Amino acid sequence: MIFQKLGLAITFSPNALSHLKTAGRLQKLFGSQLCLIHVGEKNDDSVLKLNNLVNSAGIQKENYEIVWKTGE
Repeated sequence: MIFQKLGLAITFSPNALSHLKTAGRLQKLFGSQLCLIHVGEKNDDSVLKLNNLVNSAGIQKENYEIVWKTGE
């Protein structure tokens, strides 16, 4: 394994799904853990939206973690 952990700053932009798919391919290639970093308010709607994006990208739940931070 070359990279044990990969990080991706993720937003709800039009390119989010494309970025997640690329990160998912790299995660599988290296057998790494994926750390998704989102800056914004954590509420039920944003959690659901982000989980749906990750699921759409085909990333397995056991292969990623989401780090929520507040701010701009």
